[in-house]
Amino acid sequence: MSATVQVVVMAAMVLRCLVAMLVPHVRQPGWPDVVVALAAAVGLVVLLTQQRPTRSRAVAAGAAVLFWTAPALSAAYLGQAIPVASLAMALVAAVVIVGPSASPWPTGIAVAAGVFVAVASLVAGLLAVVGLTPGALYGTADYQRETLGLSALAGIAGHPNTLAQGGGFTFVLGVAWALVARTSWVVALLAVTLLPLLWSQSRTSIAASLLAAGALWLMTRYPRARPWVVAVALASAVLPPALDLVFGARIPLDQLFTGRPFAWRLGELAIGYAPWTGNGPDVMSDAFWARLGRTRFDGDGWLPLHAHNEVLETVAQSGLWGAVTLLALVAVGATVALRRTGRAGALAAAVVLFLGIQSGVEVPLGLPYFPAGYLLPVMAVAVLAFRGIPEGAPGPPGGARESSEP
Repeated sequence: MSATVQVVVMAAMVLRCLVAMLVPHVRQPGWPDVVVALAAAVGLVVLLTQQRPTRSRAVAAGAAVLFWTAPALSAAYLGQAIPVASLAMALVAAVVIVGPSASPWPTGIAVAAGVFVAVASLVAGLLAVVGLTPGALYGTADYQRETLGLSALAGIAGHPNTLAQGGGFTFVLGVAWALVARTSWVVALLAVTLLPLLWSQSRTSIAASLLAAGALWLMTRYPRARPWVVAVALASAVLPPALDLVFGARIPLDQLFTGRPFAWRLGELAIGYAPWTGNGPDVMSDAFWARLGRTRFDGDGWLPLHAHNEVLETVAQSGLWGAVTLLALVAVGATVALRRTGRAGALAAAVVLFLGIQSGVEVPLGLPYFPAGYLLPVMAVAVLAFRGIPEGAPGPPGGARESSEP
């Protein structure tokens, strides 16, 4: 029964994210997120009445709930609309963490979702190349991402970065399987996720995927490298805006990070307006800047909708409380990556590295106004909540090599 509850809730969240990509009418937060949140709330009650989670699992679930409900608390305090998408993510994360830790099904669902997005995006991109379908290739009047004349692939995800995050994460999982068993299924998984990742032309996700895959290979041979991988992950999340803060006036970081320094400075500006309480989930939106009487900055025509850094975005949204909850969530992830043994621990550290690199220039843990963006965090929670390492071909994995808690 516990495994069934966990699977149903995980599948509901993944389906919500996929529908948000495919159906324009439900891409904004709304009733589908409320349905998922209610289902997860019921599932969590059922799980807690059936068994008491271990202390480490309870702490991990609590950290997840606190982090993903922080925008809702900030919104309630400021009289803004409650972000139902982040509430749904909070409850789903709790169910996945509290549910059976030896069940490989949530990880299998995550892999299936990543493969679906990758394959569907490839098909949409190929049809767009021959002029049969619009929207799969990314470009605007002000910005066109191209390499050798080929437009970046957005696929069904709506943006190359969103596609690349899900595809890149699934690619890393495929590498984990490949290190265990190099079957034809695993080779196909690596191929169908690597192709859209490269076509997305997202330098951040390509780098994060390849570095996480390389670190995974390294840690399976040199386990003592794992603390260094976790340290690099933590540094990666804060180093880019810190470099801009210290050296931005002397080093052309804008060319290296493609406009991110401008977003970081706006994030820092937003934090300055409300450092203790945060500005709520609509921070850096057009409405937010309009309330402050500002619409454009320094003559720049691009006004980013988020801070392009997880730490800056979280603090700008939820202030000091957001910072505390993010720190708690990071501590849980780092503890999982360091305490687990064998291949399971190496995979957990690789996941933390992938998220850390993403966090330096993106907001990989989800934006309250973008339900589809919660696909990556729910996939990551599923993998980190699974105590084992899948054996053999995925889809979903049939067995697991057990590892120590958490």
